[in-house]
Amino acid sequence: MPKQVLLIFFILFSRVLTGQELMNRDSLLQLLPLAKEDSNKVLLYISLGQQYETSEPERAKYYYRAAGELSRRIRFIPGEIKYITNYTYVLNVQGYFDSSLALNLQSVILARSLKDDFTLAKTLFNTGSSYRLKEEYETAVKYYEEGKKLFEPYHNEAINAQANDILQNLYTGMKQYRRSLEYGRLAVNSLKNGGSRTLLGMAYSNMGLNYISLGHLDSARTCFRQALDIAKETGDLNLEATQYLNLGDVYMESDDYVSLKPAMEKALRLSRQLGLYESEAIALKGLSFHYFHAADFQLAQQYADSALALARRYNFRDQRAKLYVHQSNLAYARQDMKAGEYYARLSTQLGDSILNETIQRSTLEIEKKYETGKKESRIRELESEKKLQELSLRQKSTLNYILLGSAVILVFFSLLLYRNYRQKQKLQAQRIRELEKEKKLMATEAVLKGEEQ
Repeated sequence: MPKQVLLIFFILFSRVLTGQELMNRDSLLQLLPLAKEDSNKVLLYISLGQQYETSEPERAKYYYRAAGELSRRIRFIPGEIKYITNYTYVLNVQGYFDSSLALNLQSVILARSLKDDFTLAKTLFNTGSSYRLKEEYETAVKYYEEGKKLFEPYHNEAINAQANDILQNLYTGMKQYRRSLEYGRLAVNSLKNGGSRTLLGMAYSNMGLNYISLGHLDSARTCFRQALDIAKETGDLNLEATQYLNLGDVYMESDDYVSLKPAMEKALRLSRQLGLYESEAIALKGLSFHYFHAADFQLAQQYADSALALARRYNFRDQRAKLYVHQSNLAYARQDMKAGEYYARLSTQLGDSILNETIQRSTLEIEKKYETGKKESRIRELESEKKLQELSLRQKSTLNYILLGSAVILVFFSLLLYRNYRQKQKLQAQRIRELEKEKKLMATEAVLKGEEQ
């Protein structure tokens, strides 16, 4: 039954509203017709949406969409990111996780184009939270880690507090409750020392869920009551409804089905007011449990049927599985063995289906890792082959240079030898001419001497 608070966004500039800001709703509406079609009007739409998101979520979505459309028209990328950040907050509260993920992935692309690490880190955390809500924890961790590295240089206490609460939610989803509590305590302590009251309430609520999972019901009750007080103080109806559901879980774990009834009635009223259909189904189921333990099986059946109709209509499979078990117990309590077996069979079938999908998702993740590993291995092989080819080319080039150098040297020496050879020939020819001259002179001298005699 516990309903986890969806603290999944880093909306750091105007995400949390004070009581005074909520009183300015009419003033903001009066400014709207006078606003020019520029970035200031985008921010006005965002502010208006924030006034309504905890009380009239559909109206809040209307203003957020208007902010997004105007931002696209005037090419105001920061405005598009603000629209996505705020709009997906409401989507997640309403349980539309796939739509939220698609928008958050888009915001990451937009943030990267801005080359602003702070904005990019926020969008990475939001996207990681979308994956966490879809129970794709490994992918969530990757986005969180990248975002956390980008946040570290800023040394901002408020950012660190929210990051710790987001990590608390992550490890709660991974069923690492003690580790989750460590982050939860860090978040609460930081926020108590001057942080946002609403965010403090969310952190308390998330801590309470961990205490329930560890069986520490008194600590859980204390956390939920702290969160409830803050919700009433700040006028956050979503947070308030969540605490009634969470306290209801404590009452059920304590077998206190008398206290369960008023908590579920308050949760039901607020859930219907806010259009939170899964919360409404949980509240109806809680009331059915109350009447079941009061042995009023007729009323218990009515509430159970209403809860199951909602779960089927909006495909809340976890709630359907729990309600099938409850319907089976109700049928057996009324001595309707056939209906009891029917719902027990539906419960088993749905449970098997959910388990098979979990196994299939895990298998796909393993296969994806395997394929990624193969690709990385092949890339390394190709890189090695490329390096070998480059080395071979370098060696061939070196050999070519050596051969070319040798050829040049050989030609050079050949030219030297040829030059020496030519010089020797010239010297020999000159020597021969000189000898011939000497010989002629000697012959002339001999003739002259003969004539003298």
